[in-house]
Amino acid sequence: MVYEFNQVVDLNEVVTVRVMPDFKMIVTNAGIDVADYVNVSLEPRFVGPFADATARVYVATTDDDPNGTPTWSDWKFLLVSSYKARGLKFKLEIDTVDTNTAVSVTDLTVTIDKKDVIKTGTSTSSTSADTTVTYPTAFYGGLTGTNAPRVGIQTIGGTAGDQVVISSRDNTGFVYSIYNGGSRVQRTIDYQAIGQ
Repeated sequence: MVYEFNQVVDLNEVVTVRVMPDFKMIVTNAGIDVADYVNVSLEPRFVGPFADATARVYVATTDDDPNGTPTWSDWKFLLVSSYKARGLKFKLEIDTVDTNTAVSVTDLTVTIDKKDVIKTGTSTSSTSADTTVTYPTAFYGGLTGTNAPRVGIQTIGGTAGDQVVISSRDNTGFVYSIYNGGSRVQRTIDYQAIGQ
């Protein structure tokens, strides 16, 4: 049996990540019916005796944009390892010795641990509208791409009463304004965004 994960991971930049597979499965002889048991209470396992199978998770990587036309590496057997790539994809292969074997995979995950990334920069707020800051490269943002990094802002040469309001943030940037006395004011800021 071969199962290729339906989601390709895009880290948005070439970085080193720690990858850990995890799965749980039950392997039994197929074709076991309850009606075949002479005495159910004497059966050690209700679903039938255990059988042998070998399961392996594989990974392929690319430094290209995985959403474009990437060149992928060959599939490699995945243990707990570190990989340097922009994109990763995974598959599970299960082999059995006996064709009369039933395999039930109950859990199948791959955990990707990426070190926190820090992006910094400078911006100047507007007196008429929100100011949008776009990071040079987007944060990974998790499998959904929606985990926003934490953002800290320091006003340079501000005035007492300045108030920074971040109206939105995501893995590509953030939107902010600086107010004083209820009105937008122009200020220079340094920002630091921390996330994966």
